[in-house]
Amino acid sequence: MVAVKRIFSLKLVRFKSGRAKGFVKPRLEDLVNQLYKVATTVGERHVPVPPPPPNKLASGMHCLCLNWRKVRAGKDGVMVEVVSYVNGVAPEQTTPDFAAPSLPIKAIPLTDPATGKTSEVVHAYRVLFFGDCALIEMEKGGGGVATLALALTALFRAHVNPALPAIEFMDVVGADLKKSIAAAGGIKHISASLNTPAKDAKKQPLGYRLTQLKKWAGKNASVSAEIEFIDGDNIQKGIKALDEFAAGESLNSVVLYLRDGQKITGVGKYVEKRRLDINLTPSNSLNILEVQAALWNYLDEVRTPDKTGWRLVDSNGIALGAVPIDGKKNP
Repeated sequence: MVAVKRIFSLKLVRFKSGRAKGFVKPRLEDLVNQLYKVATTVGERHVPVPPPPPNKLASGMHCLCLNWRKVRAGKDGVMVEVVSYVNGVAPEQTTPDFAAPSLPIKAIPLTDPATGKTSEVVHAYRVLFFGDCALIEMEKGGGGVATLALALTALFRAHVNPALPAIEFMDVVGADLKKSIAAAGGIKHISASLNTPAKDAKKQPLGYRLTQLKKWAGKNASVSAEIEFIDGDNIQKGIKALDEFAAGESLNSVVLYLRDGQKITGVGKYVEKRRLDINLTPSNSLNILEVQAALWNYLDEVRTPDKTGWRLVDSNGIALGAVPIDGKKNP
């Protein structure tokens, strides 16, 4: 069975309440449930608002709508499917011929054979809302999280609360880097390169060892290392390498490659997300049931305490070990 990598990212939602007095932050799943209760059709959950027939949306307009909504029986959180498309634009197509000097590109409108109506090429992805958190299946061509935030703000204001402050999605990092790396499966390998010679084996252990290698290789050599870890707990070694890179000039670069496919560069800003294998169906489409299961499992994972009681979010979806990356500010 063929599988593809999909990225799932934890975001914290902030309401831009500014100086608004008395604003009580609502839970995201409550807003979504209220929206679906009153906006029962796709058109009512569509941004921009479709004009009444026979008028049509302008061609070339980017559109976004909330499709289905799902919950788990007896459990919390609410999942929705988001559909993004550019209205009225014929998709460019070709038949690959690798022996040809070039490929002909044609823009051919798609039509539904059952109705004869023009079809749109869509980018669909799923979002799971719980408390202050949104777990988002990242989809290229989906418009991005900023577009989703604008659309949700417009829909919530139109159908739930016209005075609701605008919302924004914020990347998060784990407040405890060691535990965030452990949640991603640990370190697979470390990549490092030497900048200037290191003299202190105690304070600069990685740089010092690369310096010894350069002495052996000669002054015209550039030295780097790829350190593979077959198994075992090597998280502390990776964190020490990042600290050494941040504290001095002996190392030119340090990269930690995690077992789930992510990597941490530089001083170790680790944006919380997961890369997971999702199987394709026999018709080569994503197995949506696996996507849904991945999101539910991700929610359970980030709020499950480890042996010390640490977790990214609490049982109500409020950030604990998750720290937001606020614009230009560093966490």
